[in-house]
Amino acid sequence: MSSPEDVNIHNKEAGMSKQKMIMIGAAVYSSSIGLACLMYFADGDANDARLDGLGRMWNFGWLSLSVLTLFVMTKIDGRLASMNRKETDTRNPDQYGEVKNCIGFVAFFTEWGLSCSTNPNTSISSAFRTASGEVVKMSSEGAEGRFNRAQRGVNNWMEGPICLTLAELSIIAIGIGSSAFALALLIGISRVGFTYGYSLETPKRIPGFLASGLFETTAHIILIIFVFKAGFKSGFDLGN
Repeated sequence: MSSPEDVNIHNKEAGMSKQKMIMIGAAVYSSSIGLACLMYFADGDANDARLDGLGRMWNFGWLSLSVLTLFVMTKIDGRLASMNRKETDTRNPDQYGEVKNCIGFVAFFTEWGLSCSTNPNTSISSAFRTASGEVVKMSSEGAEGRFNRAQRGVNNWMEGPICLTLAELSIIAIGIGSSAFALALLIGISRVGFTYGYSLETPKRIPGFLASGLFETTAHIILIIFVFKAGFKSGFDLGN
């Protein structure tokens, strides 16, 4: 999921072995393939005819492939960030936070040392340390801890995937109709569950994370079907 949570950190926090996570991942992807095929092929002939027309008239295959390509790039981009974060041993949600050492300001650490910002949304990485070597981390206890984790849950969705998910669901709505609404509802409920579980305790975000992954991946696979069904015909090609 543009700024995806790091899978290795998920393993440690949820007490899961790498092998177990691989099995769960395989189950999620297999279920996504099955659900996507069910949504499309339940009315396959009508959907095929619609996709053929959309492909000829609106370059629908290219549109679907373009959105899928952006999704793949965000996954790669997020993985690069996660790999670097792993080296700092930074745990979620400690990559965001604030240090109220400046009256009326939010203090944050940069490579040049301690700085102050009037922006209350300024974020820091716990990889930055004070002069004494102390790691700056967010509060994890009580109301502040719940808020910090909930905010990270919201940010995880808002940092990129939601924009591309909206694009995917729009394409699916045009292509096969009501399945887009079903996916929107399921993804939305899963993401709310992700944030709610996260606010309670970091490992409790895992069920929402897996559920949203299932339904978001279903949308990806439906777009892959669209690519093949709509093809790469020229726009407004209403001929043969």
